[in-house]
Amino acid sequence: MVDDPSTDSIVSWSQDGKSFIFWDQDKFCSDVLPKFGLSTSPTFFVRLTNIYCFRKVEVSEHCEYAHDYFVRGKPELTVEIERQFKERGAPIKLAIKPHEPAYKESKERIRAFMLAKKAARSLSLKE
Repeated sequence: MVDDPSTDSIVSWSQDGKSFIFWDQDKFCSDVLPKFGLSTSPTFFVRLTNIYCFRKVEVSEHCEYAHDYFVRGKPELTVEIERQFKERGAPIKLAIKPHEPAYKESKERIRAFMLAKKAARSLSLKE
């Protein structure tokens, strides 16, 4: 898709060939992705780049991604690109840290919800 000259106005290689640039992300999602049977959602494609360990090039003024094994003219390297799997049993990241005031409040709300759920269940069992 990046090597296709007909899509150069939408997505193309960077000058050095070590990254690719989205010139028109909306058109990429609506016109290019469906040709490969992929979702037209921009968040879907961003998620894919993350799963396969592409990194966003921060100094670019456009949406640009790079990967050590995704290089122009070297398709043989792409076999080295592997999907990153989340470890089983990996700790869940909390949106609220334990030392923040909202943590205690959130914990109390969850506890109250669980107690209410337990009470409702025991009432329905009695009936």
